[in-house]
Amino acid sequence: MDQFNTTYLNLLPVGSNLDCSRSNSYYTGHENISSNLIPVVAAMIFFMQLGFSFIEGGTISLGGVTNILIKNILSTTVAIIAYYAMGFAFSFGSDNLHSGSPFLGQNGFFFTGVGQCTHKLILYYFGYAAGSVSIISGSLGNRVTLLSSTIYSFIYVALIYAVSVHWVWSPHGWLRIGANSVQFVDFGGASSVHMVGGVAALVGCILIEPRRERFASSKFISPPAHSIPLVALGTWFLGVYLLFTNSAPTYILDISEDAQGALINVSMFNTMICMSASFLSYVAWMKLSKAPVVFTQACNSFVCGGVAASSNSPFVAPWACCIMGICATFMYISLRNIVQRKKVDDVVNAFSVHFGGALTGLVLAPWFLNNKGIVYSGSMDSFMQLGWNLLGVAAIIIWSGTTSFILFLSLKLTKVLRVPEYYLKSGIDFLEHGQPAYIFSHHVIPEFNQLLRSSGRSASLSIDEHSGSRFQGGKELTVNPSSQHQRYGEGGRANHYPNALRSPLYPQPSHNSFTANRGSIRDVYEDDDEDDED
Repeated sequence: MDQFNTTYLNLLPVGSNLDCSRSNSYYTGHENISSNLIPVVAAMIFFMQLGFSFIEGGTISLGGVTNILIKNILSTTVAIIAYYAMGFAFSFGSDNLHSGSPFLGQNGFFFTGVGQCTHKLILYYFGYAAGSVSIISGSLGNRVTLLSSTIYSFIYVALIYAVSVHWVWSPHGWLRIGANSVQFVDFGGASSVHMVGGVAALVGCILIEPRRERFASSKFISPPAHSIPLVALGTWFLGVYLLFTNSAPTYILDISEDAQGALINVSMFNTMICMSASFLSYVAWMKLSKAPVVFTQACNSFVCGGVAASSNSPFVAPWACCIMGICATFMYISLRNIVQRKKVDDVVNAFSVHFGGALTGLVLAPWFLNNKGIVYSGSMDSFMQLGWNLLGVAAIIIWSGTTSFILFLSLKLTKVLRVPEYYLKSGIDFLEHGQPAYIFSHHVIPEFNQLLRSSGRSASLSIDEHSGSRFQGGKELTVNPSSQHQRYGEGGRANHYPNALRSPLYPQPSHNSFTANRGSIRDVYEDDDEDDED
């Protein structure tokens, strides 16, 4: 052996002759060649963050795209640290395969004492954690502060999500152990990923309160998605993500490689059947109801069907997946209508999609399980399976709802949960980040003029080919195309406005270092708020 190999072999964190077949870990015996593909599967699951980013970025208002994208990356990076520090320990921490708490993992914090054979699955389970916390990010949208995003992402992954995973997937979890030979059926994370995230998202939306314009009148107002193509791309990415998450657990089953391959194919095909049935049932229902087929809602139905399949996709027949997909659509529509009637502002309908799909799958799984479901056998064990699944659903809802309520209420009482209202009205990208996603003046100017009119100002903003943008009516905003600084002439007070107010007719400077004067913009909104109160 040459010196190069010797040097690096001495640095390996695992033994070069590692044999997991002799390991007393959770995953004993999974040493076939397919288990080496687990990191590839984990990377594909992690890839779904693109889907969340596209959907949320396309759905959110034009002035908040940068903000929501930053929060997506923020929640993911915080989740990595949280999972490393505490999440994995609370999910799977135990001394060995034969002993452990049924309610909470007890060791393995910062991966200390974690067996070498377990390392290959750490990234795999983290992918699920990152996906679950992104559900909350999308539902809250631009309303939540960066500080509270950091706090809730860490606590959610480290504790709320981790405990539910322990119950459902750990060999010691009380739902997985079951009772009287009946176990909780959740193969792909319907409860531990989607349901727990959906409940937390709903609680956060209730406590953070809605955007003012969404329920400004007695009728629900749905702000339009600013980019339908982004929503479409995100939907396809999430579809691919669901194909992997619903079939990925087969990689840790102690079965032959051929059986593993067959099970993966069945799982992916059933997932596609469920998503297709859900999408088509939404389109058909809208046409029968003589209602518009809203693209974003059709995409949500598509994803909801895939979530419904996550509980049991390898273990049911394709015809059963069709029924589950149809039921998932009507569950989604019903929950969405209820949420809107209660004036809860869920930006991307994350609760209706993920909770609704998960609930459908978990309730219908005991009916359609191959050979053992209620439809096939009608035995006492099959009805006990239904009862055990319902018990697990109730436990997940209570756990996630209670802990999320404490978390978000604490953030609200400390006044760090929600951004100021003028941030949302004037564009949080401008004030929080100084870097709007789009430099399109023809989008920004109408919104700014509407703001001025609503505040009783007679001024208006327009484009002048020679001097840039300016206020008409005594209040002037001069935009100098060759300078970062724009001045707003009112009482001699100088303000600096973002680049998005510039005319696209002029080139942009090579650097971007403006400072937004938040005081003057705050004055406009606070005056408007006072008028509303009067």
